Amino acid sequence: MAPTTRQQSRGESTPKPSPSESKITEKRSTRGRKSFIFNLSIYQVAAIGTVAAIILMVFTTYLVMNDIIRLNGNTKWQELTTYASRLEFTMRYQVLGVTFLILASFLVMAVRVRTPAVDPLAGYEYLTQRQRNILTNSLETFVMLSFSQFIVISNLTSQLIVKIIPLVNVLYFIGRFAFLLGYPKYRTFGVILSFTPITALNAYNLYKLGSHLNFY
Repeated sequence: MAPTTRQQSRGESTPKPSPSESKITEKRSTRGRKSFIFNLSIYQVAAIGTVAAIILMVFTTYLVMNDIIRLNGNTKWQELTTYASRLEFTMRYQVLGVTFLILASFLVMAVRVRTPAVDPLAGYEYLTQRQRNILTNSLETFVMLSFSQFIVISNLTSQLIVKIIPLVNVLYFIGRFAFLLGYPKYRTFGVILSFTPITALNAYNLYKLGSHLNFY
């Protein structure tokens, strides 16, 4: 049996916290959770971002490869009989990467028009450093992804092309936005999500080149 307090023995009820005290307690707990997130080291953030990106990529790939989600639109794999038709299909999805590059360019311009960095030679370029880093990194990765796709469509079957090409571009697009929102400390999730497709495509292209050259 639970021990009886003095207040209970006197017939007094236990005092309840006032609404203001409840709000203060809730704010403190919320602040504690936020401080925990922001106090993580760069290595802990990178580890969490990497695991989250891998989970998302595996889950999305499973949905696409099993036709649970169809990203190929009205294009059927039977239509991709030539390299030209495959290239046309691939080029349609490059608009996602180009759209992000345009957005990143606007972000740089937005900083310039609101700060002394409007004059690039006035010595205030540091004000646009974050936005320019995002734009430069995105441009570099977009070029690598695009050329990797142009090569891989000569190695994959049409059945795989209608799944792989939309998949890698959607993952890249999501990854770039995550990179933008998390830069610089929380950028790992976006980096992994957008760079893994590039690495995977290029690794497959190298493998097919080695097979073409009779290395194995």
